Amino acid sequence: MGVRDDETTAAAVLAAAPDEEFDRIAALVCRVLDVPMALVALADGDRQVIPGAAGLAEPLRSDRCVPASRSFCQRVIASGAALVVRDARHEPRVEADPAIADLGAFAYAGVPIFGAKGRVAGVLCALAREPRQ
Repeated sequence: MGVRDDETTAAAVLAAAPDEEFDRIAALVCRVLDVPMALVALADGDRQVIPGAAGLAEPLRSDRCVPASRSFCQRVIASGAALVVRDARHEPRVEADPAIADLGAFAYAGVPIFGAKGRVAGVLCALAREPRQ
């Protein structure tokens, strides 16, 4: 999956504001995968902005920004590979991740979003409050 272009990505990252197109993508992920939450998260140094979201509670729904250290997505961004976690409470790679408490998320599936230059620009992910298969 490629981001529209580097300028659009940069604008969304700097603004940390909702983007209608990304919100629609997140809503589609929720419907297709039958999950309560989905995000389009873009990397911005030590934080991730969320221009696309469905199912988020406040204050994240309004803030649209989280420290990278409080996100499962940081692993996808760092590796450039998909990550699937069936039950975060029993997964050594993420069992201490603050995202479990912050979002009440126990299951996660994320895929990298690549920018025009081939670098990971962010993540499209789905989250569930219960373990998934």
